[in-house]
Amino acid sequence: MKTLKMATGLDLPLAAVTESIALLAKRRAGKSTTARRLAEQLHRAGQQVVVADPKGDWWGLRFARDGKSPGLPFIVLGGEHGDVELEATGGELVARLVVEQRASVILDLSKFRKGEVCRFMTAFMETLYRLKAQEKHRTPMMLIIDEADAIAPQKPFADEARMVGAASDLVRRGGQRGIGVTMLTQRSAVLNKDLLTQIGILIVLQTIAPQDRKAIDAWIDVHGTLEQRAALMESLATLVQGEGWVWAPGWPSGAGIFQRQRFLLPETFDSSKTPESGGKAFEPKNAAAVDLDAFRQDMAATIEKAKADDPRELRKALAEKDRRIKELERAASGSAPTVQGPAKTVEVLTNADREQLLALEKAMDAIFDKVAQTETRMLRQVGEALDALQAAAPAAVTKAREQLDDLFDRKGIRTILEKLRRVSPEPRAPGSQLRISPSINPGLTRPGPTRDAVVQMARCVAVPQIAGSTLPGPEQKILNAVAELEVLGLHPADKIQVGLLAGYTNVRSGGFSEPLGRLVAAGHVVSPQVGKLAITDAGRALTVLQAAPTSPEEMQARVLAKLTGPEQKLLRELLRHYPMSLTKEALGTACGYSNIRSGGFSEPLGRLNTLGIVRTPARGEVVAAPFLFLEV
Repeated sequence: MKTLKMATGLDLPLAAVTESIALLAKRRAGKSTTARRLAEQLHRAGQQVVVADPKGDWWGLRFARDGKSPGLPFIVLGGEHGDVELEATGGELVARLVVEQRASVILDLSKFRKGEVCRFMTAFMETLYRLKAQEKHRTPMMLIIDEADAIAPQKPFADEARMVGAASDLVRRGGQRGIGVTMLTQRSAVLNKDLLTQIGILIVLQTIAPQDRKAIDAWIDVHGTLEQRAALMESLATLVQGEGWVWAPGWPSGAGIFQRQRFLLPETFDSSKTPESGGKAFEPKNAAAVDLDAFRQDMAATIEKAKADDPRELRKALAEKDRRIKELERAASGSAPTVQGPAKTVEVLTNADREQLLALEKAMDAIFDKVAQTETRMLRQVGEALDALQAAAPAAVTKAREQLDDLFDRKGIRTILEKLRRVSPEPRAPGSQLRISPSINPGLTRPGPTRDAVVQMARCVAVPQIAGSTLPGPEQKILNAVAELEVLGLHPADKIQVGLLAGYTNVRSGGFSEPLGRLVAAGHVVSPQVGKLAITDAGRALTVLQAAPTSPEEMQARVLAKLTGPEQKLLRELLRHYPMSLTKEALGTACGYSNIRSGGFSEPLGRLNTLGIVRTPARGEVVAAPFLFLEV
């Protein structure tokens, strides 16, 4: 039986090709060389390997270690050493090629900007997962994602959430479709924890940073014993380069794997090696041969097939045929085509014109990227200020909060900031505690009307005490929300639902996470599993609850009051049909939407789904959540 020889005393079963693996280590600890060793062993065992490479370091697989002999026949797409150019819009096409041709490829993303990486990888991973569901394509394949924290960050921006969701599908359920995933990162702390806790095999080399060690410890808490934890954690800082632990609880047999090993070096060229001062650059020669002509033919066939299956292309082809038929009919009748208005001069673009337009497009993209980054920071700070201001001035904040359904919506930022400038906080209640939110960036004190408005609000925020409690307002609201959901039978409660009941639009904001952290530290709330919250006996003693809903109507009224107008409209229609589900098309038609792909429909529906207020029992169908009817 073929095995993967990773160290002198460690041979992994070939079944590792469909497992989820995390390879964690600090910089220059041997992470990349260990990953290359894994890729080589899989390829030599006849397995398909695909590498997503944001840095442009993996092309060396094509050469032997000495740089003078051929290596492995990986096709390199994109980057400085690419056999074929890679387009940011080509994620779906490349996924089709990878699945249908079963080619081992390196996706060199190093020339892409961050937004382009997100666009490509989202389409690639979604298409890969979808196509691999077909029985004819359900063959083993390992997807290696280098710099995985860039593909699945712990705190994704709005446009990255879909990419993280696609990665999550592959890590959690890809094995059933023949897809294994290996994630590499030197910053365990910023890799998405929902994905990290789901991996089955942990390979960890030298790690020093406290935040990264804490992230590793979170995985150990779920999978390991105290003795194993002590052995691994105590050694992390002293491991030598290329030395690490392999930990696979319960795999491939009940005893699992828990070994400290010195990994063998890869047999291919180290194209990720850090340049040495004064050293000469070495260019390897004699790359492994690949059949590029056949690959390009396969690519052309895949493009044509994709076009044939694309309704947009079909509509364009039909429109062109219809236009041509009308021209022929006019020619046959001897009538000239009707011209409306004065004749127009048609100018043909030259190649030079096209180059100038492309340069202009790239320049504009760069400008928009910088604007987006600035607006994102501003919106996050605005959201935190509003969260803090809610307790002191709920009436004044209501209209401004309506514009914050999506904290990363560039289009709404000017409207939001104009509303914020008009907000006038109410006087602080007697005995309330004055607090300046620590999450507000001191850099905002620079002159400027917009920034000054945000700082002024933060300085005026009061955290009033709720009658009968010794907790500050935000902590009391969150604690009350957890307790109320427990009364409704939702125990442990989903963090997003807690945020909704407590009046927060973003559970990642400092306005929510900081008071929640204090509740956890004080022992009033615990998190029994990722994304879930439960109240303790100590916390129950401090709750100040309004009466729990006694009827579905009362529960629904409470939830509806916290939603925007579009969200309310969609939810009311679903409530009317409960327990029956509706297709998205039927829901959109009933609510007056002619295009369910528009942001006006998909964004409020997506938020309802994220909040757990609606569910998707089947693809394309939606139903109201049972808790709205006091059903568990």
